[in-house]
Amino acid sequence: MNIYIVIFLTLIAAFLASIAQLLFKKGLPKKISKISHFVGLLKTKNIIQGLLIYLASLSIYLYALKQAPLSIVYPTFASSFIFVAVVS
Repeated sequence: MNIYIVIFLTLIAAFLASIAQLLFKKGLPKKISKISHFVGLLKTKNIIQGLLIYLASLSIYLYALKQAPLSIVYPTFASSFIFVAVVS
């Protein structure tokens, strides 16, 4: 597979992971003091959406890892830090 396509797929995975992180943050309550509060997070719409988007990101990332060396895919995926800063 063309390395540029793999880099593009990795950027998509990084962007999706960033969106998932933002949804996780949005879905958290102000305070989690009991285990029941933590379990209740799994019923939160934003947390569920974040998990699904994160799963899609992971799938794309794993596919990219299969197609290209880790030395290319991992630094590209680290762009998720930039995406989080820009989107948030």
